[in-house]
Amino acid sequence: MALRPAVGADGVAIVQHRREWIPRNERVEIDVDAVIHRRDDSKVAIRLVNISFEGCELTAVDPFEIGERVRIAIDGQGYIEAEMRWSSGGRAGAKFLCECHV
Repeated sequence: MALRPAVGADGVAIVQHRREWIPRNERVEIDVDAVIHRRDDSKVAIRLVNISFEGCELTAVDPFEIGERVRIAIDGQGYIEAEMRWSSGGRAGAKFLCECHV
């Protein structure tokens, strides 16, 4: 969200929020089982449903906290560190934080 300063009728500055479209890399539909490793050493089975160079969407039974840092691992392929950006109704989105460790 972009912030746009404005002045109210009483001369006091106010801030308005404005949503802007943010272009994203192309997403590729996939259907891959994976595991999320949480910082408390617990693991959550997930299914990756789409992926891009910047992040992924997944399905899981367990909810995630926004901002939660995790490692997403695909058996035999290594892992990638990510931050959970949204979680709702058994689906979640993660942004990749670094290069893949394979």
